[in-house]
Amino acid sequence: TKWSVWWLPEVNNMCRVRALGSKARGEKMGAAAGLCGGLNLSFYIDPMHPTDSEVGLEDARKGEKVDKVNFIAVTSPAYEGAFRFEAAYRKGYYLVFLPPNHLRVAPFGDGDDAGVADFALVDFGIMFRFIEMEEVLQPAVSAYKGWVTLENLRRDPNILLYFSNILQKPVWDNEDFITYFEGHWETWEYNKDTSSVRLRPPEEKLGQMLNSARDVDGVASVIAGARDELFRLPLTAAAKALVILAATIPDSEPLDVTKAINRIAAQKKILASLSTILSASLDTDSGRALPITDLLDICDLAMTVGGPSPAADLVQARCAAQAASAEVILRQLGVVPYKLSSMVLARLLRLPGVSGFDLPLAALCKTIVADVGLEVALDL
Repeated sequence: TKWSVWWLPEVNNMCRVRALGSKARGEKMGAAAGLCGGLNLSFYIDPMHPTDSEVGLEDARKGEKVDKVNFIAVTSPAYEGAFRFEAAYRKGYYLVFLPPNHLRVAPFGDGDDAGVADFALVDFGIMFRFIEMEEVLQPAVSAYKGWVTLENLRRDPNILLYFSNILQKPVWDNEDFITYFEGHWETWEYNKDTSSVRLRPPEEKLGQMLNSARDVDGVASVIAGARDELFRLPLTAAAKALVILAATIPDSEPLDVTKAINRIAAQKKILASLSTILSASLDTDSGRALPITDLLDICDLAMTVGGPSPAADLVQARCAAQAASAEVILRQLGVVPYKLSSMVLARLLRLPGVSGFDLPLAALCKTIVADVGLEVALDL
């Protein structure tokens, strides 16, 4: 992501930070150098209970939402030529980058503060000098719509220009490219038999990274950094992530700000995506063959994310995820002829929103209720 600074006349060095190329509602052109508009980095600090704030993107016209989008660029006390972006109406709160993928507006100044608050401003005219190898390789390989041989890749015009103009060195030989691709296996798949490479689709890359994650913090970091590819995550991988993110943090574990933010962001993201993941999985042949008990287990897992004592907003996210997933499961009853037992029926009847699916359930459970005893029927 690249950002563009828009300077404001009200106060010296007051500005807004915009996502380059972004468009606000009604705009035909994206934010660019010398062009107003776009979506601004936005935050909210509660004046009654000030604490750090997550950062989002928000439309704000001239003079609007100044307490949420306006910053003051101040000279960095730590790095020559760098700047810090202080919230214009909340002194001591700065834009902070928490690697690898979080932006916050938080108090900053002490030596032990987490994150990076010092930024270097780069002129658009020389921005291309900071292009990395990945930014050149990905569009070059994507243009081939699949596998591309190293021979063709080494002749690609954009790659030739990158090596000659930016790196100012000869193009890598095959061994160099092989080393690079195998070292970045989560992004690239290299076939040694054909000496060709392909770019993994985002959801495949996400699955690779989740499989290699060693603990809850690794899984949380991957999920927190995911985008739309999270909606296409295989159901088995989503279930694994739910189980891991349900783990509670021991009181004895030292607090790490980045890890804590990753966990919270990951928990909310996987919950918000669960019903879409479930629905996409059930549209496949393998998904339609899943036992109804597995689907119910996924729904139950949603209510365990965050442990036994989650924050209020996570409770709301869990309930919303369970309700949305329950609707997907209940709709599936009219598509797949499941054979239900009395225990499965009892679990279905406890799902939120089940009253809206009384007719398909009634058709499925006639034989079940007729065969069970009075005591079991009363439990249902």
